[in-house]
Amino acid sequence: MFKKLIYTTMLVAAVALSACSSDDEPAVLESVAADGSSFPLNEAGEVSLQFTVTPADALISNATLVAGTEAFEVGDLTSAGNGKWAVSLKAKDFAQIGADNAVSLQVAQTDGIQKEVVFNVEDPFSIEDKFELNAPRAFDYYGIEPDHTYETGLPIQILAKEAGDLALISNDVIKVTNSSLSQDVSADYFVTLPLTGDAVGKVLKVNPEKLDALKDIIHTYSPLSFWVVLTSNHGRITHLPLSVAACNPDGAPVEDAQLSVTLAELSNPDFKKTVNLDITSKLRHLGVTSISSPGSMIEEIGLFNDKGALMDESSMVPMYQEAADGKMICEFSIFGDSETHLEPGTYTWVQRFHDSVTVGGVKYTTVCADLKFKVEIK
Repeated sequence: MFKKLIYTTMLVAAVALSACSSDDEPAVLESVAADGSSFPLNEAGEVSLQFTVTPADALISNATLVAGTEAFEVGDLTSAGNGKWAVSLKAKDFAQIGADNAVSLQVAQTDGIQKEVVFNVEDPFSIEDKFELNAPRAFDYYGIEPDHTYETGLPIQILAKEAGDLALISNDVIKVTNSSLSQDVSADYFVTLPLTGDAVGKVLKVNPEKLDALKDIIHTYSPLSFWVVLTSNHGRITHLPLSVAACNPDGAPVEDAQLSVTLAELSNPDFKKTVNLDITSKLRHLGVTSISSPGSMIEEIGLFNDKGALMDESSMVPMYQEAADGKMICEFSIFGDSETHLEPGTYTWVQRFHDSVTVGGVKYTTVCADLKFKVEIK
């Protein structure tokens, strides 16, 4: 009887000791859940992310970002008790932050047990998808007229999808930068000036110090791909893609076997020859996308001989029309003249094309280029 009592006492003591040992061990983290469907940033770009752990007595030693590290940084981790925790989050690069952002947080215990939880971090101050660009499709990166070399440019207007949002952007914080596409012409070849008048945006113009270098790169035209970077008065950033053709205004002449006459024909006052020419590609290479636009103007320069001398001659008349499909056609007519002073040789007939757009009540010159026709007199 005595031995049986001893054994019973020892067994109870062992069970009690085992129970005490189990109570002293830390609770093992089983799961983590966000305490909400969305967490909005404040104007400074800060937010507190609340979450609940299971079991409630599981102790958390740290929280680190798994996804979203390029945009945010983690601050203090605090416990509110009963499994409720919070970690502070702060934006470090608004250029990487949109209206809605998936942020993955790794919650860990001291012994290495860890779980991930995903938060939707909303930015109510975001300017993502609030703006768009209004800009011509092409421009001359310099003007052919020697006295107006730097007057051409590309006006880039910022339009807001909601009228009130335009007040978020000012001209002095708009930048034009390189895109991720590889290209020979970088944004460094250009300078930007604010739009004037009743408009928000910039004018892209060639950097005078880099004009000669740009002429060596762009002989006809070059497609450009840049970002227009907007920064709001809340510090939020968005990138708008800009695709445009930068054109050389001094292009190759139009050449066609039909643009030839004999001296005998040219000396006959009853002679007339008309040649229909599709000059669409030539004009587009000069930055002219339409000859029927409100700002389009054509100026006659005249006929030059092969030595570059201007001839006193008016026997050639180009007429232009734009078809419904956008093709630009020239009817080039050559008239005979009994008093012609021309001799056999190669001549170039030149007409200067001007184009402009009006933005916010201000006119901006986009094209000042020479269209040339090569004419043979035999």
